[in-house]
Amino acid sequence: MEQSNDASKRAMWGDGRIIFAAHAEIILQLIACGWSIRKIHQEYNDTLSGLSYQQLAYYLQKEKQKVQSQQTTSTEQAIQKSPLAKSRDSEPVKRFRPGPRMPDPQQLY
Repeated sequence: MEQSNDASKRAMWGDGRIIFAAHAEIILQLIACGWSIRKIHQEYNDTLSGLSYQQLAYYLQKEKQKVQSQQTTSTEQAIQKSPLAKSRDSEPVKRFRPGPRMPDPQQLY
């Protein structure tokens, strides 16, 4: 039984992820320079063979989420280490309570 050309050109399962990982640094630099995903996929189609446009967009979205979660974690750690965080935790929040009115409104009428 003969295989069609489409089946022989098709990438193996997981190849897209490997291709993205190998070129992730270059792709992320291009994104930082303002290139669109479509432009990157068109210009580097030969280099990214086996990686569809949808896969490229998916892996870039995952990379973006990973970077955002790392930034959030580092921000939370910095807040916990700051001296302000220690003082906030040790002192309860004091609510404003107005004092007695001068003069007393009941005495006016």
